[in-house]
Amino acid sequence: MVIVNERPVSYGPIDPVMSHEIFVISALVNGEMKKKFSFLVHNQALIEQITQMEDKVRRRGMRISDDRIEAFYSTRLPGIHDIRTLERHIRKRGGDDFLKMTKADVIADLPDPEEVAQYPDEMSVGNGAFKFSYKFKPGKPDDGVTLKVPLSQASEVSPHQLDWMVPGLFREKITALIKGLPKRYRKPLVPVSGAVEIILSEMEKSTNPLLSTLGTFIYKRFGVDIPASAWEISGIPEHLQMRVSIRDHRDRELQSARDTSILSRLPNIDKKQPGNESSIWKTARAEWEKQGITMWDFDTLPETISLAPNLSAFPALSPAENGADIRLFRNLQEALESHRKGVKKLFMIHLRKQLKLLKKDLKIPTSMSSKTIDFGGPGCVESAMFETLMVRFFNLDIRSEKAFIETANAADHAIFPEGKRLRELTGEALSAYHHAMQFIHQIEIRNKTTAAAALCKRLATEMGALVPRDFLERYTMDHLVHLPRYLKALEIRAERGAYNPDKDREKEALITPLKAALKKSLPAITSSASPDKRRVFEEFFWMVEEYKVSVFAQQLKTHVPVSAKRLDEKMREVERMV
Repeated sequence: MVIVNERPVSYGPIDPVMSHEIFVISALVNGEMKKKFSFLVHNQALIEQITQMEDKVRRRGMRISDDRIEAFYSTRLPGIHDIRTLERHIRKRGGDDFLKMTKADVIADLPDPEEVAQYPDEMSVGNGAFKFSYKFKPGKPDDGVTLKVPLSQASEVSPHQLDWMVPGLFREKITALIKGLPKRYRKPLVPVSGAVEIILSEMEKSTNPLLSTLGTFIYKRFGVDIPASAWEISGIPEHLQMRVSIRDHRDRELQSARDTSILSRLPNIDKKQPGNESSIWKTARAEWEKQGITMWDFDTLPETISLAPNLSAFPALSPAENGADIRLFRNLQEALESHRKGVKKLFMIHLRKQLKLLKKDLKIPTSMSSKTIDFGGPGCVESAMFETLMVRFFNLDIRSEKAFIETANAADHAIFPEGKRLRELTGEALSAYHHAMQFIHQIEIRNKTTAAAALCKRLATEMGALVPRDFLERYTMDHLVHLPRYLKALEIRAERGAYNPDKDREKEALITPLKAALKKSLPAITSSASPDKRRVFEEFFWMVEEYKVSVFAQQLKTHVPVSAKRLDEKMREVERMV
């Protein structure tokens, strides 16, 4: 007779052996138990630690099997089949230490400590550290290495820095990269395993992107010139491509990708702010932000402040109409850009009397006015010179009153000689530009229906690209000093080209591949390009200008040694870099 239908009853008295087995496997091995015993928490943490080692090195078998864990509990808990009997047994033994595992109990195959050290748990950024997460789940979205980056600090992470963070992946990653190369680049590196061994043992870690360093090393060590475009990044296994996870202040994932450019494509954090984060920012702004600053009468301004776990703010000066404000930014790069401008504004207020005299010193003489027409007139050129000096002296990341005063005193003495030199160089560049434009225009008028006229049109366009309207903003004084010589070379080329077009075309054939290389490389010179690549590209640009002088106006001489061979080497250096 059924008295109470489907009422759960203890299975222990009915089948003690089977009950014991079910309890050990389900409750202790699988952890399917609501009550958290201290021994079970300890053992699960220890097992998870070993499992994480397996995830790091992507190799199972380091921890003991579930069968051995079951045997560990069964031998220590004979006849125990539920929580009640387990608690009674623990009390009888005077505690649960006899159920706590040691590493020796859990580890079946201890990994080499040096191997595990190749997989760090975190990377240092500024004053903090971001965690790495390792998963050995082939085919799953989070397989491989994930770097967890708080949204508010994402702008502090250099994408190129990530290439070097997990040395344990280098062997497999470099092997995959070399195997993915086109045959003409891969063949000289066969056997690949041997080339990889040499790379791992001899290539030094760098602050440059891994691909740039790898390409340069292979070129120097093996004589194989591999352009950056030849590396097939998308073809290597996903677990070798670091996954970046952008997290909010509660450590929830906002977005993730295996492309490190995600660090510069952050979600708009000013929209839909969680209520408590908004209150944190409101409190912080009330404490830190200040308006109407006209002098450095405040404490040293830190670059970063922590508002909460995973939530940082970046204090910075911001230029205002009559002074500067202190504002809190959510993005480091935006904060630095604003701060430099705010510092510049405070310097301009602090040194306003001196800068008023400086503006008078930068006046364009009346005799030079006609030569400024292509650049907006005298007023525009004077303003450009003044702004160039302001950026040169005052666009700085200064954080303390002491540094501000020291810089102001130094600028007070140096800015007038520097302004005089800039005015002289600007005048020479304007005069040379004006003369070259008129000179080439006269040759064009005299040769309206010949090939010389077409050459003059091309040179006029080239001259406009060499000396654009904002040339004072673009070029340092070290480069300004050479503009008259480059412009004179254009005059000489126009004159000789008009007389002997065939000879000019022969010489142009030497320059055309270099101009094509500049044009090809220019789209890659973005904010995401490494600083070294931008520097080398600029060196290549000026080397091409010097080479033009050596080809078309050799009598003017070059500032640095230059040749077709040197240019080819520099061009290939640009192409190898990321």
